Amino acid sequence: MIAENEIIMLVLGMGVYGFMVAHKQGLARIPYHRLFFNAYRILLAAWMLTVLEGFFLPSIFNFLEHLCYACGTGILSLWCYKLITPGNDI
Repeated sequence: MIAENEIIMLVLGMGVYGFMVAHKQGLARIPYHRLFFNAYRILLAAWMLTVLEGFFLPSIFNFLEHLCYACGTGILSLWCYKLITPGNDI
């Protein structure tokens, strides 16, 4: 079963992603913007998997959803770390 909040989160996330694509040149000024964009893409994939698990293969999609959350959060943490330690290139 799909909850309404999952659909709303996916729609809002896709809207934000559309904004990011439309304003890619301006957002490229953000330090380490590739890490930030990749983290957002992975989190968007997790929101898509949340909706998909309501239709079929709930165990597999649930696992993949949580794996995406873990990876996306890890990449976002790395982006934050690189922002506060500008001399450190990982």
